Amino acid sequence: MERKLYGDSYAKVTWRAEDIQTLKPNWSIDKCEEWLSDYERNISDRLIELGWEVIQTLLDITGDDDE
Repeated sequence: MERKLYGDSYAKVTWRAEDIQTLKPNWSIDKCEEWLSDYERNISDRLIELGWEVIQTLLDITGDDDE
């Protein structure tokens, strides 16, 4: 059995201020943190939507052994 990357969680995604700063190099870390805080819910909601799309696509590709 393979070792799980995140315990009982799977495909965990996190964002840090430094990630935003790669796209906005003139922003301070504080400004990047503030921006992430302001838009955290939007980012999370969209990641969940995309995650479901990927899961459905992969299930379609791999088939269902129960059928």
